[in-house]
Amino acid sequence: MKKALFIFTLVLTIVTSLTAGTLATYTKTLTPVEGSVAAKVFHVENSETTIANVRLAPTESTQWTFFVVNYHDDVVTEVDMDLYITVNLGAKAGFDEIDGLTVGLFEGDKQYGSTIIRNGTIDIEIGRAFLANQKSTRKFTLKVLWENGLVSDETDTHNADDQHTSKIAVTVTGKQCTHVSHSDDPKDPPTNPSIGDVSVSSSNIVVNNQDMSLLTFNNFSTDIKNGWIIEFDTESDEPLDTIQDGTIYVTNQGVSSWNTVEFEKIGANRWRMKPVLDYYHNAVDLYKDGTLTVRFVCESENKDPNISNGIVKVPYVVSGIQADFITDYTNFYVDLANLAENSRIYGWEIAFKTNVELNTSTINPYTLEKIDDDGTFKTYKIKTIVSNSGVLYLDSGETKRIIYITSVSPMNEDTVIVKDVTFFGNTIPYTVNEL
Repeated sequence: MKKALFIFTLVLTIVTSLTAGTLATYTKTLTPVEGSVAAKVFHVENSETTIANVRLAPTESTQWTFFVVNYHDDVVTEVDMDLYITVNLGAKAGFDEIDGLTVGLFEGDKQYGSTIIRNGTIDIEIGRAFLANQKSTRKFTLKVLWENGLVSDETDTHNADDQHTSKIAVTVTGKQCTHVSHSDDPKDPPTNPSIGDVSVSSSNIVVNNQDMSLLTFNNFSTDIKNGWIIEFDTESDEPLDTIQDGTIYVTNQGVSSWNTVEFEKIGANRWRMKPVLDYYHNAVDLYKDGTLTVRFVCESENKDPNISNGIVKVPYVVSGIQADFITDYTNFYVDLANLAENSRIYGWEIAFKTNVELNTSTINPYTLEKIDDDGTFKTYKIKTIVSNSGVLYLDSGETKRIIYITSVSPMNEDTVIVKDVTFFGNTIPYTVNEL
């Protein structure tokens, strides 16, 4: 009789408290699970890592590193393994969170997901993070910054009391890889990185004597500009399966519109909602303190899908975005290419490092700001500031010049260096002065 292959999953939880003024030593609970059936071994664990107490004030930062391995002594996992990492930032029970605190997850220079501000979630999957029978270690770093300028000086000062303590929790899960569709390169960027959780609810309402379904979304982790994706579970698919055409009524920040969101079924009892991006309208942007409601007429007897487990993701395919930098004397151009199929980019935030001193400016619909200077490389950020300009659209297969900048001094193309290019915090490929 053949023996069944048991798949074991290990969850590593790292919890730390960030108190205004103090970053406490984090603790972690690790339950190593090792199983072997029919000569197959599955093992994942982390190395021992600690961080000393430090004090944080606005503009100050700290970081700590944790390692994940697929072996124990000489016993190595004998199956390919996917790695799932979730980082949660929020208030510690009984306290308020630190408003200007940001957290990012990195592996070397590569950032996973988007940087969390104040509260939210990074939720990533690394396909085939470990290969069968190959002893391996992955090194991850959490970078924590109390960023100056995110909130007012008055708010930063208010945070410096005993009532503001932020908590960071990191969960690492290893699972046997069973999906052939995973990328052979485990460091490929995620398709649609998560921005954070969202509170979701649904109900049956009556409007003008007609039964309708109502979906409500609020408690966003931050303001979300230029498009979004919200995914959620349903107890019943029938209401969403039977929406009557032309009946979707959307209210956001007190402004209403018709048929400005669309739904897609992505699995049994799992749905995706996103704004229609053919033009600018009230549902394109979401707001941290705002509420988005969507009501519609459906043909099912049950009008309440009973939605739960909401999560917000970016609307673009990260792996299909490329930046091209072109320089000519004092001219510095940035082109953006959308190489992904069936993907539309609506707005952008690009950060990069260069050895060139650029003239910063704000010209509709974008702004260029210098956010760091280590004496050799300057870090710049380009982001859109107006949502209703057609220049923000970048359709699949299209390349567009998104910004024209000038340098402080003339440049020699051979000496221009650009590195660490990210799109909304996600590393993307780029070229410099390539014809």
